[in-house]
Amino acid sequence: MRGIRNNIVYLAIIKYSKWFMLFMPLIIKFYTGLGFSMNQILILQSIYSVSMLSFEIPSGYSSDIFGRRITLIIGTVCGFFGFTMYIFADFFWHFAIAEIIMGVGMSFVSGADSAMLYDSLFDMKKQSQYSKFEGRVTAVGNYAEAIAGIFGGILAYSLVKHFPSYGLQSIFIFQAIIASTGIPASILLIEPKRHAPGKKEALKNILKISHFALFKSKELRYNILFSALIGSATLTMAWFVQKLFLSLGVTHETHLGYLWAALNAAVGTFTLFAYKVDKKLGNIKTMVLITLLISIGYITLIFNIGFYSLIIIFIFYFTRGIATPVLKDYINRITASEVRATILSLRSFIIRIIFSVMGPVIGWLSDIDLRKAMFYTGIFYLVLSIFLLRKIKKLSKIESNLNAA
Repeated sequence: MRGIRNNIVYLAIIKYSKWFMLFMPLIIKFYTGLGFSMNQILILQSIYSVSMLSFEIPSGYSSDIFGRRITLIIGTVCGFFGFTMYIFADFFWHFAIAEIIMGVGMSFVSGADSAMLYDSLFDMKKQSQYSKFEGRVTAVGNYAEAIAGIFGGILAYSLVKHFPSYGLQSIFIFQAIIASTGIPASILLIEPKRHAPGKKEALKNILKISHFALFKSKELRYNILFSALIGSATLTMAWFVQKLFLSLGVTHETHLGYLWAALNAAVGTFTLFAYKVDKKLGNIKTMVLITLLISIGYITLIFNIGFYSLIIIFIFYFTRGIATPVLKDYINRITASEVRATILSLRSFIIRIIFSVMGPVIGWLSDIDLRKAMFYTGIFYLVLSIFLLRKIKKLSKIESNLNAA
């Protein structure tokens, strides 16, 4: 039992190795310094997303069949090699190959980490506290990204000052070292007990699980789609926010680092209290709140309100902190252990499909007019979220009536 309990610590280390991103506060500045447009930047991220979604469900199935531990080991190793490639990349397609490797790595971690956490808690008879622990592990990632923002900004400024010929790219040397820390943590994990399914034909069983989740079970379908839509909305904003900072005149490396740190600290803080918000409001009201704050965050940024835009961005990131653990928990509650990683990977798969399609289009629009791109994006997410919420609310009423009967 003690070994299983240590899984939570190792999962937190893996989360840290994924999210202690020194480069992230300056990634837009880095790419634009290479002459890339916003459209090209988001095409690169779409390549990453396509790579990730290509392996997303198979990696989740691999986790369910061969184990969470081996899947997480593969994911952390790929992440390390992807960042190593960034050190030597010179041209667009060099970066594209690195993104493909990192996408594969992320797909093997995504879903498997949450499933490992839930199953470990199940062994400890604490599965009812999943939302709380998921919030804590997620907070580690957010705080890691926040601290990395400060160090990344300071380090980038120093590197640009002392090594101008290599500049921001040298930060990926340090990033690769950090990514490598997830490898021993994944090796030290102990596989929790699960209801092991028979080793059926992989593709056939993946399609069977996916068909059940998206076509047979209405409850799972709409919860997965809603969670994926919100996940895509927060992912899209992460790539907008730095361009917003630059448009406000925030260009110094350290200042960008401090702002990035503050945003992710906000996410981490609200993640810790997400389960309390859910407990107080309940499923439907929490989802309505998330929908409104996410959509309003996009739409109001069309107005030229200067540094007041920062307040709106912070509110958006507060909402992101609530959304991630709560919406995952809603899916976990209605998912069997033996298919949990596959279902969570299906959620991530859909997030990446939405982003892969939307990303280049939004990037092209933002090269023309950033604020109008934000407005249209907000409307898109608002309309689809309301549609899914109505379906979820209807199913919730039917379930309540059945329970009452």
